[in-house]
Amino acid sequence: MDLMDYGFLPGLGFRPKVLVVNGQPLVAEEIGRALGSECLVQIAVNSADALALATHTRFDLFLLEFELEPGKNGLQLLAELVHLDQNPDTPAIVITSHANSDLETECLVNGAGDFLTQPYSNQVLRARARTQLLLRNHEEHLREISVRDSLTGCYNRRFMDDRLDLEWARSRRNKNALAVLTMDLDCFRAYNDRYGHAAGDEALRTVARICSDLVRRPSDVFARFGGEEFVCILPDTELDQAAKLAEHMVRRVQEAQIPHERNLAGAFLTISIGLVAGRGTVLDTPRALVAAADRQRHLAKQQGRNRVVSHLLTDE
Repeated sequence: MDLMDYGFLPGLGFRPKVLVVNGQPLVAEEIGRALGSECLVQIAVNSADALALATHTRFDLFLLEFELEPGKNGLQLLAELVHLDQNPDTPAIVITSHANSDLETECLVNGAGDFLTQPYSNQVLRARARTQLLLRNHEEHLREISVRDSLTGCYNRRFMDDRLDLEWARSRRNKNALAVLTMDLDCFRAYNDRYGHAAGDEALRTVARICSDLVRRPSDVFARFGGEEFVCILPDTELDQAAKLAEHMVRRVQEAQIPHERNLAGAFLTISIGLVAGRGTVLDTPRALVAAADRQRHLAKQQGRNRVVSHLLTDE
């Protein structure tokens, strides 16, 4: 059914998307109305419709009827829903007309966040839904903090390592292109000596913001590697495409005109970037890929800084 707008949880800070799965359309619509005018609700009357919707939409909450259809109950549908890429962690409330402690235990043990027995009041439904949504919001906030660098706000080293392993394995398996660049701030120790560490921290934040704003695809990763060093992972990206992005980063940082009297590359803060790209078996290990990009970055330093030096990895 079409997306319906209901008012709900105005203090949550976002518009939650809720999937109601119930074999009785009138009951499902009543649930939607109970959730108010600020909640986006979609309704499915069977498991096939529910799976089709959840394949293409990331939901914040499932409300599932236990007695759904012959051959499949709400718990069985939940097991299929959470295996979809879009909704691996979406909480669920299972609704049933049977007040049974064994059934409630079964639902909670098998992944449901809550269990609601009919008849229930709309106030109870809203309270239970609110609790699940707030818990999900809190968990996502904690998860986001765990993968972010506390100083710059970009991804951290741990997240970068995990994604690099994943993209490296995918490149070897599918023979798709993979580009990696490493970057650092030129003469940054001298910058800290001249302007102080507080100014150095602000410079790192500014450069990270400039460069990460240019990395726009969801699959790309811009991360702080450590100190003044950053790494960018660019899946499905050929060398010439990655080089254009890297050149743009160098230019944008220079255009920011952050004063740096002790920079050997000019009067303003600049960056140097090493870039490599390849596909398949030429990528021996994820760490070797970063090391290869680092070698190009060191060449950029030797050639005068404030530049990109790139290299195509081949079998030769």
